[in-house]
Amino acid sequence: MVCPPRSRRRIGHGPAPSLNPGPARRATAGAQGTGRHPVTAFPRRRVLALAALALSPARPAHAHAILLDSDPRHAAAIPPGERTLTLRFNSRLDIARSRLALLRPDRSLTVLKLLPGSDHVLAATAQLTPGRHVLRWQVLAIDGHITRGELPFSVTAP
Repeated sequence: MVCPPRSRRRIGHGPAPSLNPGPARRATAGAQGTGRHPVTAFPRRRVLALAALALSPARPAHAHAILLDSDPRHAAAIPPGERTLTLRFNSRLDIARSRLALLRPDRSLTVLKLLPGSDHVLAATAQLTPGRHVLRWQVLAIDGHITRGELPFSVTAP
């Protein structure tokens, strides 16, 4: 039986000799010559990076446009006639690329012309007849995300 030659390295006296430095050896190469132990150099950098991130100024978060309020309200019953339909959102909108459409009781779809105003609000006027209506909306938020939704309501007979 042939036994492999014993290593001359003693336990606790540095890394084992290697001809091909592996990932562990390459990771410590950056800390050599700095006077710091490679194990403590990495956590310090992590702590400094986290501190810099925590102290950086806050920027506004970008999110999808969320409907906050509407007139008429969801499933409301309103009187017939000319009415301004208004939707208010939580973020700024690209009004030129947003739209409102009204699905009428006869199932016809009318694209509504948007009224000028706030960049958080979509508004349009429509002549409403008795029956069930659905206001369909599509908005493009300034973060580039498109959001769609429907607002059902009914118009009561006079």
